[in-house]
This record gives sequence, structure tokens and C-alpha cells, in this order.
Amino acid sequence: MRAIDLIQNSDFQIHAGWLIDGTGRPAQKNVLLHIENGYIRDILPITCHDMVLSATDLSECTVLPGLIDCHIHLGMSGTNDMSIRQRQLTASYRESREMMTIHAKELLKFGVMAARDGGDNNAYTLRYASECQGAVVLKVAGKAWHKPRRYGALIGRPPSDHQTLAEAILHESNGIHQVKIVQSGLNSLKHFGKQTEPQFSADELKAAVSAAKSLGLPVMVHSNGDMPTRIAIEAGCDSVEHGFFMGEENLKRMADKGIFGYPLPAP
Repeated sequence: MRAIDLIQNSDFQIHAGWLIDGTGRPAQKNVLLHIENGYIRDILPITCHDMVLSATDLSECTVLPGLIDCHIHLGMSGTNDMSIRQRQLTASYRESREMMTIHAKELLKFGVMAARDGGDNNAYTLRYASECQGAVVLKVAGKAWHKPRRYGALIGRPPSDHQTLAEAILHESNGIHQVKIVQSGLNSLKHFGKQTEPQFSADELKAAVSAAKSLGLPVMVHSNGDMPTRIAIEAGCDSVEHGFFMGEENLKRMADKGIFGYPLPAP
């Protein structure tokens, strides 16, 4: 893989064997992209060899817009090795930073230019995003919010005693790009269709979403099952994460309200 610095190379051309431009139209074959000051100025069909003499040769490649991963946890690994997973939970920031740098490079390697992070219990990714400006744009949630004694400690914390979720969001949202709320438990990988009770009531979640909106922050909600997801939708969340067994009616509600859904393959 070779990265082209668009600042230093303000004017250059790419010979693309195939181009997927992201508009939904069919892929275009054998085209010339003219890049000027970081923007694509022209996309032209190649009609003669002279057109590509000074172009970067990607004639054996398919060129497409940078990808966006809508839900990651940059400081976590997908490994099944429990010893590694346990070490990640107690790692120092320095140790976690090394892993996040590796993961960010892996994202770039596969064409992911931006990613939305769903939080970690130490807010290491928030610190990393502010300190380590790399090629991948990171939008981070810091620490997620969950109900006391409910699932979510892996990626966040509950509001303090005598503090509502909305109050907690108003007081502890510095530096983040979105608010992450855990509204259900995990999806079971052993018992098909198992559902958990909602973590927050409709009133609690509506107030929380309103608080986030007052700060200009979108809200991503971890939610599996019918009722937790219905409450999240009615509260006005911006996206439903996971969404296993939410039911067709909730899918219709999301479509009607323009709420995004990210049906991740993990719980």
C-alpha cells in the first residue's frame, strides 16, 4: 500500500482500471481522475495512451471512495484468546495506544478512512483521537452510559448517585463527538431470540437525547430486542447499534424517522 500526500502533490492524475464513484451508477472502466488541491476535478474516459503517461498507474485496480466503519471499539481486539482480551481491560493508556495505532493502520490498509468509536471504560480512545492525528478520522463517544448494575461496564459507566442520565450527559460530554447509551443487554449467541429488559425508561431516554441534542451531539444507542429498541426510537436517537430481534415494526419506525441501523455481527 502507498499513501499519496494530497497536500504535497496538489495536482496529479490517476489511471483507474475501474472506478466506483459512490453515486450508485455502474462502475466505470478505464478512466482518468484529475486531482487538484485535494479534490477530484475531472473524471475522463481514456481514449489514448498519451493521456496516462504522467498518471499514477492503478490500471489493475478498482478505485472507490474511502470507506467509513460506523461502529468500532478501537482499543479492543476481535481475538478469541481470553488472556489477550483480559489484558485489554486492564491495559495502561500506553499499552492501549500501541494497540489502537495498529488497529488504525489496519483500517487504513483496508480502505477505511473514517470510523465511529462506541466507547471504552477508560475513555482511552477519546484521548487517542485528540493526541494522535492520523490518516483515519475518528469520531468518538468517550465512555458510554449504562444503568447501574446492568450491562455496559466494558465500554462505559453509569450516572453518579442521585444524578439522572440527562444530567450526567450535560456534565460529562467534553471532547466527544457523539453520546453512546446502552439500552439493553447483550444478544445471546447461545439462546436464539433471547431479549432483555430496557435499561432506561422512555422518559429517561427522551430527556437524555434532548440533553445530548442541546450540546449538538448525536446519540447512538446499543439496543437489542423489541421494547428497548422501541423506546430508543421514540426517544429520538440517531442510530440503533446491533438491533437483534427488534422486529419488523421497529424497522418500519426507524425508516419513517430516518434513524440509522447498524446490525453488527457481534452482540
